[in-house]
Amino acid sequence: MMLLEEGRFIEGRIHKSHTGDGRIAHAQALRLTWEGHELLDKIRSETMWNKIKTLAKEKGLELTFDTVKALAAVALTSILG
Repeated sequence: MMLLEEGRFIEGRIHKSHTGDGRIAHAQALRLTWEGHELLDKIRSETMWNKIKTLAKEKGLELTFDTVKALAAVALTSILG
């Protein structure tokens, strides 16, 4: 949740524990942001998601949010020709 919020994919509330160890005691997602909706729209189709995974594997890339966003653009171009 914290990474999704830091990446601006969601708006949420992160409550850390009071013990001072930095642990998250409670996390609440309030809504998807525009960027979150855009990412989900890009990977919603099974064809698109499979193409993204294939491209990542071929190039030896991890599926981070940034990689998925970048590969989605490449996959769409590839699919559309």
